[in-house]
Amino acid sequence: MIALKTHVRPRNRRVSVLIPPDFPQSLYELILFPVETAEVAAPPSSYDFSDLVGRLKWRGDAVAAQRAIRDEW
Repeated sequence: MIALKTHVRPRNRRVSVLIPPDFPQSLYELILFPVETAEVAAPPSSYDFSDLVGRLKWRGDAVAAQRAIRDEW
C-alpha cells in the first residue's frame, strides 16, 4: 500500500492535494485530522541580518553621484 502524508493549511475552508505522478490512477480515500499546534513544525526562522546592518554617512548630492555613475555607461 502506498501512502502519502502531508500537512496542509486550508484556504477559505478548501484543501488542494497534488497526487504524485508515480501513484496509480485509482480511487483514493482522504481522511482529515486536525493537527495539534505542538505537532506542527514551526516555520524556519528568517536569517538574522543584524550583523550586516549599518548606516552610511553620505556627504554630497546623492542624485548627482548616481547620475555621474549612470553617465559613465
